[in-house]
Amino acid sequence: GGRARCEPKGNREGLGNSLRQANTMATIPLIDISEGVDKKALSETLRDCCTTHGFFFLTGHGVESATSGRILEISREFFALSDRDKELCSVNEYHRGYTRFGEERLDPANQNCGDTKEGFYCGSEPSKEDRGRFRLLGPNNWPDERLVPDFRRTLEEYQEAMCDLGRKVNKYLAIALNQNEDCFDKAFEKPMGYVRLLRYSGQISEPERGIFAAGAHSDYGHITYLLTDGEPGLQVFVDNEWKDVDTPPGAFTCNIGDMLERWSNGYFRSTLHRVTLIISDELSVKVCTRCSDSTAIEWHA
Repeated sequence: GGRARCEPKGNREGLGNSLRQANTMATIPLIDISEGVDKKALSETLRDCCTTHGFFFLTGHGVESATSGRILEISREFFALSDRDKELCSVNEYHRGYTRFGEERLDPANQNCGDTKEGFYCGSEPSKEDRGRFRLLGPNNWPDERLVPDFRRTLEEYQEAMCDLGRKVNKYLAIALNQNEDCFDKAFEKPMGYVRLLRYSGQISEPERGIFAAGAHSDYGHITYLLTDGEPGLQVFVDNEWKDVDTPPGAFTCNIGDMLERWSNGYFRSTLHRVTLIISDELSVKVCTRCSDSTAIEWHA
């Protein structure tokens, strides 16, 4: 049982009346997964937020502040490179590598120009035997190590830490779906963790004119774990209006992706969100976790 199937995300023209800047703050629950917490009570809170707006703040996650600080630092170093150097590792056919300012337009129906951001995307590195078996399963396109020393190692270590965190969170999600807590374990033995370094800069967002740092979209994966440099900008579409998100220090902002919405037969909700820039420069790191590419998605609700 559960809530009705969510509305499809593909058609966003209905947001036309909601392009103005948000003026209210979203109420998002805080989920603390520190050792010794009451799993049942925590899972009930998690179930409530996953079936309403699909967002939650995560604390007690065990990811060291030094680890988070280092991934933001290496992001600054990479984005400080010249355009020429960054474009040497431009995104490849597997959607891994560097994307230029304006290259992506996440909400074409409501955007007059591309997203005012640049990014670097990488995923779990497949074996030579697995490369090309699935559409996005291919090699990463890394920058020259001499330009940003330790770049690859830092991203791969962060990716591993976040995939470990994802496995831990999956157990609470399973309980929230009234399943055994190990029901996701096999599907995530070899998870596909996609790390996205993002730098929003340049033009201040003007929603009324269709100018966004990142247009309205939902995430396609299982769960997204967002780390920011503390600057505002993220907005979620709930109760038929855009609302600002204010992340507590040290917390990840997490949201359900389309894959988990489908996996739960629409019981959990993958919510539209966007980024509007009100300052001149902002950094964030997204990790989108996905199950192994060979996993068959079966209902868990």
